[in-house]
Formats: sequence, structure tokens, C-alpha cells
Amino acid sequence: MNNKQSIIDQGELKLFRALWDHSEDNLFVVRKTQDGDFITERTNPSLVNLFNFSEKQDTGCSLKKLMPPDAYNAIVARYNECLDKNIPIDYEESHIIDSTGIPQFWLTKIIPVIDSDTREERIFGISRDVTKLKRIEQQLVTYNEKLEQQIEQRTRELTTALQEMEKISKYDKLTKVFNRYKLDEELENQLELARRYGNSFGLILMDIDNFKEINDSNGHHIGDRALIEFANILKTSIRKTDIVGRWGGDEFLLIIPNSTPEAMMTLAQALKKELASKQSNDFARLASSIGVTLFKKHDTVHSIIVRADKAMYSAKKQGKNSIISIY
Repeated sequence: MNNKQSIIDQGELKLFRALWDHSEDNLFVVRKTQDGDFITERTNPSLVNLFNFSEKQDTGCSLKKLMPPDAYNAIVARYNECLDKNIPIDYEESHIIDSTGIPQFWLTKIIPVIDSDTREERIFGISRDVTKLKRIEQQLVTYNEKLEQQIEQRTRELTTALQEMEKISKYDKLTKVFNRYKLDEELENQLELARRYGNSFGLILMDIDNFKEINDSNGHHIGDRALIEFANILKTSIRKTDIVGRWGGDEFLLIIPNSTPEAMMTLAQALKKELASKQSNDFARLASSIGVTLFKKHDTVHSIIVRADKAMYSAKKQGKNSIISIY
């Protein structure tokens, strides 16, 4: 070996020694014995300080004496795999090393070192403490779980809010039947179906007779109860395919798909009879002036409503509690 090569080798050795002595990573060399055990050959200061090794432990000590059986068996299995395959292996490990009972974590790389002459087998290991990163990772997992729970809760709340908003946009708050906006939408739908497929549909427009007297004599809270009762009677007296809503004030509109003049009149009479049969302690029997009409070929929402309205007011002028149809 020439002087130049010797100087290079000495420089590399000093560099390795400096890294070995001052590295914050844990560096170690273990040798495999003939009976399959592993003993410590070299342990850098970082690892000695971490586990508080004595001089007997950091050099020439069996790993079986240093570790609990489960940990020892797991480590030996990795070391043997590394030597058998003659390839480096990376893995994460955790151990409880103090009285707190809290595990610490390391990322470890082990490298096989097999002497070509003696066939002695060694493991060179580098282990980096990643406990802080692991704690952060665990905190992030916990945070994400909480965040997902909050998002799920918020989504449920928003879904509920949207459902409530949809109800508000469709339903009359007091009577829980469709409101004027939704009735207009349904009228447009029925007109479109009638024009496209030649279907017919009918309208029944009705109000509560003498509603002002109920309010004036008993108060608005009783008037509200009369409106609720009136709406409930209508809801329970029609088919599932029929549509009922509060047109405004004490007026209610029924949209009856696929109907005929005879069917419309039969329904109007049934509603009149049902109203007359209901008793209330708060107000006299409910009665209604009822206007009935059917879709005509060139109808618009405005024209068919005007006709139903005209029929209802004709019923009112006739003496109330009556039915007038205009086709």
C-alpha cells in the first residue's frame, strides 16, 4: 500500500470514527455466533446512552440477555432474513425503554456484513429515532378522525337544514300542506302533461265560509286551528295522486290529475259532506264555498285559476256552503 492510499484510508477511518462517536442515530454491529445467537460487537455512544448500557452490555453481550423474549425473537428473525438474503432490510420498530410505559419508535436499516474469508456473519445497523414524528402522525390521525366526525356531523346538520329549507319552500308553515309557490309549480307541471299527452286535470278552489267571524269572535289562534282542521280534512279526503295546498288566507286549492266532470263533482260533494260531519269545541261546523273547473285545451295557469275563482265566488254569492262548476 503506498503512502497516498494509506493517507486516504486513515482519513476515511477518522471520518467514520467521527460519525460513529457523534451521530445522533444509533449505530451498532452485532455478530452471529455458531449457535445462532447474536452478540454485540460495537455500539456507538448514542445507543449506549439511550439504553444506559454497561461496558459488559455494549460489547460481547448476547442480545438474548438484553431483550425480552418476544422482542429478541422478532429481531433475530429480521437479522437472519438479512443474512440469508444478503440484502439490506428497512423496518420500523418500537420499544418501551423507561418507566413511563410509552413506546418509542425507530426506523432501522440493517446491512449484512459477511467475511469472505472466515464466513463470519455480522449485522451493521443504523437506527433513527422517529418518536416525535410518530407522535405527530398519531396526532394527525386523531385530528383527522375528529375532523371526519365533525364533517359527518356538519353534513348531517346541513342535510337536515336543507330538508327543512325544502319543506319551507314547499309547505305552508301553519297547515303543513303545499304553499302557493309549490302549487304554482304543480300547476305548470299539470299543464305541460295535459298539453303533451292530452290528459285532463281538474281544480277545486275553496275557502272557509264565515272565516272572518271565527277570527273576530274567538281570536286568531282559534282561526289558525280552523285552518289546520280544514287542511287536515282535505288531506285525508283525497287520493295520493291528488294535490292540496293553501292558496292564500283561508283559500285552498286542490289539483286533481286525470279527472272528469263527474269525478270532480263527486269529490266536491264528498268534501262538503266531510266538512259538515266534523265537530269542534272552538268553532261551529266548518263549511266551504267550492268552485270546480277542468283544464281546457288553450288554458294557462292564469286562465284556469280565474275560472276556478269565478266558480268559487259564484258559490259564495249563491248562499255559501255550496258547489259551482264552470267548464
